[in-house]
Amino acid sequence: MSDPLEKLLPACPVARVEFAAEGSRLLHLLPEYAAKGTVERCFARLFPAPVAECSTVDAAQRAMDRKLKTYPIGDLLAHRPTQATPGAPSIDMLRAWVFAGALHAIDEGDQDHTAWMFAIRTVRKLATDKDWSGERARLPSVLDVSLWQVRCSLDAWAVRERGTGNAQAGQIDNIRRHFDHLAGTPRRDVGDVTRKATKRSQSLAAELTAPRALSTDVPVLPVLDLNQHDHDNAPLVTVEEAADVAGVVWLRSNHQDVDDLIEDLMETDAPLSAITATRHLTQDEARALFRDLRKAIAHGAEPGVVMLAVSLFLGASFDTLNDLSATVPKTAGTPWWHVRGEDFGIAFAPAITSAPKPPTGGFGILINSWLATEARKVVEGAHDLDALEEQAKQWLKLRPGRRRRLSRIAQCLSAALVSAGADAAVTGLLTRQDIRTCPQVYYTRVKVAQLDQIYADYRTNWLSDTERDTAVCTLGRSSNSIGSRRVPAPETVATFFAALDHKLAEAEEGLAARRPYAVQQLHAAFVNKVAGIVAFATAMRPHGVACPPFSQMLLEGPCPSLRLQDKGNRQVDDARWLPVPSLLAETLRALRMHLENLRPWASLTSPGLAAHIDASLSGECAPLWYIPVGAEPPEVLKCSDFWKVHKPPRQERNLFRHYWRTQLVASDFPGWMLDYWMGHGGWQAAQYLPHGAYRAGDLQSIADAIDEHAADLGLHAPEVRRLPQ
Repeated sequence: MSDPLEKLLPACPVARVEFAAEGSRLLHLLPEYAAKGTVERCFARLFPAPVAECSTVDAAQRAMDRKLKTYPIGDLLAHRPTQATPGAPSIDMLRAWVFAGALHAIDEGDQDHTAWMFAIRTVRKLATDKDWSGERARLPSVLDVSLWQVRCSLDAWAVRERGTGNAQAGQIDNIRRHFDHLAGTPRRDVGDVTRKATKRSQSLAAELTAPRALSTDVPVLPVLDLNQHDHDNAPLVTVEEAADVAGVVWLRSNHQDVDDLIEDLMETDAPLSAITATRHLTQDEARALFRDLRKAIAHGAEPGVVMLAVSLFLGASFDTLNDLSATVPKTAGTPWWHVRGEDFGIAFAPAITSAPKPPTGGFGILINSWLATEARKVVEGAHDLDALEEQAKQWLKLRPGRRRRLSRIAQCLSAALVSAGADAAVTGLLTRQDIRTCPQVYYTRVKVAQLDQIYADYRTNWLSDTERDTAVCTLGRSSNSIGSRRVPAPETVATFFAALDHKLAEAEEGLAARRPYAVQQLHAAFVNKVAGIVAFATAMRPHGVACPPFSQMLLEGPCPSLRLQDKGNRQVDDARWLPVPSLLAETLRALRMHLENLRPWASLTSPGLAAHIDASLSGECAPLWYIPVGAEPPEVLKCSDFWKVHKPPRQERNLFRHYWRTQLVASDFPGWMLDYWMGHGGWQAAQYLPHGAYRAGDLQSIADAIDEHAADLGLHAPEVRRLPQ
């Protein structure tokens, strides 16, 4: 029989004895708790030798032939905080609780579960890592308290660290989750899902929901949440995919100018845009302000007034402008000052997946020459941010009309674009939004000429700027488009469906030749073709089932529609109704006919399969599944399983979301329509609140556009073949 500690402790006998002594000391620190008897019995079973005096842990480590971090228990017991370490008693108590939890997991046969290993790694960093000195200083006391109180203290500590933007908050939470298991919460069986994918998915969620990921250009920030996401069964692949399925749980602001806005928001059920609409500058106010700013600058205004004009021009706050670098950053996602000859403005390269280093893939917004000269003097000079803001505020106080705040002026550009119906991706690019709070940017590739036209309309209509020079320009010669690098070409989409048609044709030939398992192969090819068309016609996320049940479809009448329930939807509580293009309607009718033809064949070979077909036709379960081998019941086809096999090379699983967002933005579809159809919602938009007023019929123009594109690509519904009876 193999040694139970073979993978947990080094084989060195000196180390075993030393670690037994340290483990015994830790267990004696703990108060009474429910699983104490189980833990002590497990300790006695794993460390049967009596505790004896021996060399130090350092000597034991030197005797080891492998790195200590490969042995979880040894890693925990070897790293003891020194007496000079801040909070050493509390750290030692945490080590004791983690050690007890590890023994509890081993006793239950969960030694391969990763939860307690994550906790060990975190408490080791807390005890010895130099980078965790700040966390050690803020560690709450966990001495002389119960296990339940320890969990509560750690939970509150993790919340505080997350609120300050500390990236270690998620690791701190690992210890608390480990204590949940020690307190009796059962460990989750992850089945056949790889732990690597689950861990990666959870890290993406933590990266997204950290406050540092939020935009700083708006005074009210959305706090995102992914706690309800099933990382085991639907693991996230990219941070953009995480942003696409995130939910907004509340709004946060540290900006003192919007305190009354927050109060109004808390006192009413109205959406944020309904409150802020009257607080933004109106079109007339923006024109008057721009005219006054131009006159003031022409007569030698103070630097703060010059930066106020720049803020109005670029849609950026004073803080953002003050933080801009004069040099090109090394990574995408951070704007910088763009200087090229006489041209002066702001440059930005979105931090999309596989984004090249700036300035490649970026664009610049140029300031008019009369303002650029003065703005460069301010930027290149030494000016205090508080002084600039105070100068701007004092100048605004002398303006007639209602009070104008710096935050409202900085948001004038985004408010103007939204009022004009611009897509959220276009607005996000021009206002330099992060894809983690504006995932529409991730899905869209926009031509620079389109950005230039939209921004020029803002300058003309809202600022009465008569200078019609190029406002938005590319920063390099490599491309005239900005945004997603995952948009498939029409040829790629056509090739994708041609491959599905080829598999279906091969299966039909096998059926005609009466080859073994020909029906199963034909059904699988038919299901794959339907799954591809459903994903294409709905731009559904690569999570959940590949097709909703028939009970959630209305394929007859003036507006055929289906109820699509996917992760992260923000239109209604759990799903949204989408229009069904003609291509999809024909495909779903063909699927029903195929299942009806399959039932007589199934009734001869498998009554259980025939019953499952009946359930599919009646809408009790999803209609896409493969015929199983043997007597097992069929499993519903998931999007993740479909894309594992059929994802085109060098493409994303959500390639159709990239394709349609880009195509429809280029066709000038209203932004609200694209957001509703794709399920993005938007925390700034009234129409995307739960129980919104939009219906599937409002999106019929999108369904018509899908049919037009499908005809150009040569797509068609699968043909139904008669099966042997």
